[in-house]
Order: sequence, then structure tokens, then C-alpha cells
Amino acid sequence: MERRAFLTTIGVGLTAASGCLSSGSANSQTTDPSTDTTESTERDRFEATLVETDETVERTVGTGALEERGRRRPHRVAVTNSGDEPKQVTVSLERSGTTVLDEVFTLRSAATVGVALTELGSYDLTVTVPAADATETISLGPDRFTCNVTKTSIGIQDGGALDVLSTSTRMACPGVVTERVSADAVASRTLGDASTDEDPEETTHGVALRNESDRTWTARLLVDSDAGPLFDGVYTVAPGGRVRLTLAERGSYSVSFDVLETGGTATEPVPSSSFDCNESSTRATIDADGELSVSTMTTLVACPESTPDTTTNSSS
Repeated sequence: MERRAFLTTIGVGLTAASGCLSSGSANSQTTDPSTDTTESTERDRFEATLVETDETVERTVGTGALEERGRRRPHRVAVTNSGDEPKQVTVSLERSGTTVLDEVFTLRSAATVGVALTELGSYDLTVTVPAADATETISLGPDRFTCNVTKTSIGIQDGGALDVLSTSTRMACPGVVTERVSADAVASRTLGDASTDEDPEETTHGVALRNESDRTWTARLLVDSDAGPLFDGVYTVAPGGRVRLTLAERGSYSVSFDVLETGGTATEPVPSSSFDCNESSTRATIDADGELSVSTMTTLVACPESTPDTTTNSSS
């Protein structure tokens, strides 16, 4: 009897304790903000990608379009822990106001995050080391994309300071042009030999781009010939600004226009017949929405037919 009474008492005690715990849980509908902060910090630490010493984790931004057309190459970014202690770092990339990369990494000593930017554009790179309250933002414009191998390196020092270094190979890049065109200004360039002494009946073909909107747009002009890419120009064109290219040598070409901010694109063929006696040009305009309108115009003068040489030499 005594043993049964003792067990019963223990059972009641446990039930009461359980009731107290349940009651406490039901009443704690609001959480302590400091608890939320701690849980958020722990969650961020858990979700960070760990990169071991001397290792590199790679990220690719874009679809690889730069390798498919034109004469430009991707731009690379490297974020490296140059210190001895592990560092947590956030790497963010925005392109034209859209976030294309936002990731947290834990980098051990000499660990690196490598990012390949495979689409031409204007990017804002932000690297943050929360523990050191350090942030660095770098603008990476179209001029970072050339025929050379280009790289932006960010080193994280022991105290959390961020060092930035830009490097590039130094090959000549013929046909690769990056320019700014002021409002109502004109940027002109001739492709090929402009001399027509050998055949005065042949003409050139003009390529023109005009910004008809009230805002600045970044446009890419590609000219491809039978031999491959001939010209790769990127122009930041202010309102009323114009770009003029002259194709001076007879041939078959393809001319492409891209608006980087909107993704608008258009391509027009330029056949060799465009270099007959008529004047011809391919013209593109950019409207307020960043859309392209492209047309090819030519005069309709009848070109003289070539007359075969019927001269004969006679000997006496």
C-alpha cells in the first residue's frame, strides 16, 4: 500500500509539472526580439557556403552570350580571404537594378569565391564582411569587357579591411570600342579602306544609331563579315546622341543592334549588292521604352552595266 501511494503521488506531481509547462508555452505568443536576432544569426551562419583553405568555389552570372558573338570576353571577380582567421562574407551583384547574385560564404584562410560575368552589362558588386562592419561597392561597366582577360580582385585582410585590385592582359583589341556619346553629339568610325579608286562605281554602306528618347541608353553594335566578327562597339548614348559607322569595303555583312538595359535586339543583313552605285544605309532608333526600330534604305538609281573589253591587238 505504501508503495502504491508513493507511485500515485509521483504521477500527480509529473502531471502538475506538465501542466505548468503547457501553460507557460501557451502564454508565450510574443517572442523576445533578441531571441529572433540570435536565431537569424545562427540560421545565416548555417546557410553560408563553406569554402575550405586554398579552395575556390565558382559562380556564373549570365547565359554565356559573350562567348557566342562579338569580340569581347567575360569579366571575372575573385573574393579571397587574405587573413588567417575564417571570415563570413556576403557577395551581391546587381545588373541594371536587378539582383543576379546574393550569397553568404564562410571563407577559411586563402579561400576564394570566383564569379564569371558572362553577359555584357553594367553591374554593381557589393562585398560585405559583417563582423568587421566593412562594405565595398564597385561599379563594373561595359568597359571591363574587352578582348583581354580582365579581373577584379577583392582581398579580405585580418581586420576585415577590403583591398580592391583590377588586372588585365594587354593585347591590342582591334574593332573593340567602348565610348560615351554626349547629348546631340555624333560618334563616327570607318571600317575598312575608304579608297574607291579601283572601282569608282562602288559606294560605301552607312550604319547609324540614334537615341530618340529623353534618357540615356547603352547600345551594342556588332558587325560580322564572312571572315568573322569585324566590329564590337558599345556606346552609352545620351538623348539625341548618334553613332555612325561606314562600311567602306564591298562584302557581305550582318549588323546587330542591342540595348543592354532592356535586352532589345535586332539584326539586318547587308549584302554585297549594297555597294553598287546606289547609296544605302541601315538605320536604328531607340525609343523611350528602350525598344529598337531598324530599317535599310537605298536609292534606286540604275547602275551602269559593265561593258566587256572588246579591244583586239592587230599586228602588221
